[in-house]
Amino acid sequence: MTIMAIGSNDPPGRTLQRGLAEIRRRISTRRVIWLLPHSRPAAYAVASVALIFGDETLDLGRFPTRDRVHPLR
Repeated sequence: MTIMAIGSNDPPGRTLQRGLAEIRRRISTRRVIWLLPHSRPAAYAVASVALIFGDETLDLGRFPTRDRVHPLR
């Protein structure tokens, strides 16, 4: 299993999606879980790549945060 926690510090958009897809293509584990960033535009970019590859997601937006990047728990 691979857990992906990337995209929070990158500007959302096509460049981010292409970069994430390229990284994902290199992963050979059967199960991949993406942590969706608090930023909704970045979360949509990450989720779109997860969807293409049939991967799971965990939305960090469900958890409280002080800095809108890191969950408190």
